[in-house]
Amino acid sequence: TRPYLDFVHPEDLDATMREASLLRSGNHEIIWFENRYRCLDGSYRWLAWKVSVVASENQLVCSARDITEQKTQSQALAASEQRFRQLATRAPIGIAQADAEGSIFFANSKWCEMAGVTAKEALGFAWKGFIHPEDLTRTFSHWQSSLQAGEDMPPVEFRFLHRNGDIRWASSSSTLLKDAAGKITGQIVSQQDITERREAENAVRESEERFRALVT
Repeated sequence: TRPYLDFVHPEDLDATMREASLLRSGNHEIIWFENRYRCLDGSYRWLAWKVSVVASENQLVCSARDITEQKTQSQALAASEQRFRQLATRAPIGIAQADAEGSIFFANSKWCEMAGVTAKEALGFAWKGFIHPEDLTRTFSHWQSSLQAGEDMPPVEFRFLHRNGDIRWASSSSTLLKDAAGKITGQIVSQQDITERREAENAVRESEERFRALVT
């Protein structure tokens, strides 16, 4: 019979031996750990182990659960997350990631620049403080209505407050992230500075009003 360590992936060997030493030390009766184990065809599967000591019989009781699929999905998700953040970092518009309740856990540099805050200061529900008080209720209701309907939020325009007191106009929309069962797991929010467009629209409107006042 070959030693079980012969079947452990070389990259997991040291960690597996460390876990085994915990049992030998006599300070632990049960341990849980994960490693890759070689199959007969030479491939590896991820296993979640539970090992307990039966002191009265000087034996170990081991059970293992195949978690290869979960590991593969987790690694794919992590890789996707990394690619998204790399792209978001270079994006010319504000982009943020939030959980299902709207709490931000990532904001790119453009988002932070619009508010004049650091990436850390942009987290959580800090975004509520960046929306002009006169626009907050309307904007929040627009977002909540879309969220409750399980739909992406169409663009909504509002005044965005910079820490130094400047007011900019922003257009924001969000895309919902859902799991296989359709449950909302998060949101990706995009935000664009539309101040120049709003100012141009106001200038045109004021010009038209002055013209009408002259001809009436």
